Amino acid sequence: MADRETFNRYERAQAIPFSALLLAVAVGVLWIVVRVGMHAHRLAAAQTAADATALAAVVAPSTAPDVAAANGVDAVSIVAEGGGVIVTARIGRVERVGAARGSAVDARGLAPALVAAIGTTEAAMGRSIPIVSGARSEAEQRRLWEHRAENPYPVAPPGTSLHERGLAIDVAGWFVPALARFGPSSGLCQPLPVVDPVHFELCRKKPSR
Repeated sequence: MADRETFNRYERAQAIPFSALLLAVAVGVLWIVVRVGMHAHRLAAAQTAADATALAAVVAPSTAPDVAAANGVDAVSIVAEGGGVIVTARIGRVERVGAARGSAVDARGLAPALVAAIGTTEAAMGRSIPIVSGARSEAEQRRLWEHRAENPYPVAPPGTSLHERGLAIDVAGWFVPALARFGPSSGLCQPLPVVDPVHFELCRKKPSR
């Protein structure tokens, strides 16, 4: 009996260091996984920021710094090259490069905040948004109003449309489902998904309580 108790105590004594070793290994593996995950997240964030800034730079250059700041960039370099731009964005110690050529949208008359949201959304989606109608003059809005019976979507009276202020866009119908999924996270919202699904505008801030 005494020999058995001695053997059991010996086994328990041997098991303690082994358990401690297993715990140390598990903690080490977890630390590595967390570090790798954080690095991957920083890489993705920096790439998104670089792409969004590049798109903004070719659409409306004055908005590019604001887009970079909105995406958490600590330092950014924008270099014009070959009819496009190359952007180097740094977040923390991570740097990524983005590039864009030409203009993804006709930015004439669009508000800078809307252009920035379009650029961020296009970067997140990895494709251009097919915009069929952007900013409109009052005369253009009046023509639409006068022919509203021929339009499958509602038309606002002249002087009341956000398009006249450069604060709204209409997109191709086939693109609506994809933009409805990605847009809100970048600031593009679909206020009338049933009656006017092609219409997107800047997301409105919820009133504070």
